[in-house]
Amino acid sequence: MSATAIESGVGDVWQCKQSTLGTIQAANDTGQKHLRIVGDKSLKGAKEHGSEEWVDGLAWGSPGIYVNTAGGEVGDLEFQAQPENAGWAFAQAIGSDVVTGASDPYTHTIATGSTSAAYQTIRQKVGSAVGPWRNSFYDARINKLTWNAGADQILAHITESILAMKSAEWFTSDPSAADSGTDPFNWHEATGALTIDATAYNEIDGETLEMDRKDTIHYGDSHLPVCFVAGKGEITRTFSALVTDNTLPILKNALYGTASPSNGTALSSAVQFAALESTYTRSASRSIKITTPKVELKAADFEIGPRAEGGKIPVAFGGRCLKSGSTAALTVVAKTGDSAAYV
Repeated sequence: MSATAIESGVGDVWQCKQSTLGTIQAANDTGQKHLRIVGDKSLKGAKEHGSEEWVDGLAWGSPGIYVNTAGGEVGDLEFQAQPENAGWAFAQAIGSDVVTGASDPYTHTIATGSTSAAYQTIRQKVGSAVGPWRNSFYDARINKLTWNAGADQILAHITESILAMKSAEWFTSDPSAADSGTDPFNWHEATGALTIDATAYNEIDGETLEMDRKDTIHYGDSHLPVCFVAGKGEITRTFSALVTDNTLPILKNALYGTASPSNGTALSSAVQFAALESTYTRSASRSIKITTPKVELKAADFEIGPRAEGGKIPVAFGGRCLKSGSTAALTVVAKTGDSAAYV
């Protein structure tokens, strides 16, 4: 018997905001985003089994097997952050968006607050001659969103960790949304716009931002989820950089509370914070700015010592992002051609 492998490189992933809990968003919805998937991460049905062993007088177990849960944590999606989906993805995870402007470009201001993540419908397809295999996930939310770009990750990536109450339902009608063909934001578009306390540092060689809502799923009288349970979210952000004459004062301030410690200056008991901001500019009408006004500078991992073979000494500035007075812990401003609010 011969076999033909499914074409794993042939497929599509579509995602859109879902209007009503309990109703899958239509495949022809105009808000569909065709995600430019990278890597091998994908969503799964998460149908988990449980078991209970019993004494039957035999040496080899033959437990009772049952379905424990389905859905819930269904996996991750990683995709290129294009100008038309980067701000949109942040808005879905944060659950807020205020759009301004009378014509293109429209400015979308997305800020953290008390809102829940927006409901999502996601369709995933793989294969052509074999299959295709089609699964839909709805009544879903983005539980964690990670933004990553840098000298080692030139093209900006977004990773979404998905919670879904309805998972892996089969679908037969594909959305019509296609990839826009737009290049994703890249690290070099942030040149001169990576700042610590409003000062630009060209020694910064990468950034990672992670928003974790820490939501969970509750299961009631069935193996299927009943509702989302809100957690207390946390945002962390890190700029990676090189130790130079420019960055040493930041390190000194984080450790000693002053950029110019004198002989005998001890470690400060005060926590030091810094504002971290990055702006990726494709053009005057297509950009994204990510602002965190109060980021804990965790100094425990600062390791600055001589190296037997020389070479660069790396350093990471960052930690938890906090609200600064009435200013949100995280604000994303995206300029796009989309006139409607994302949520």
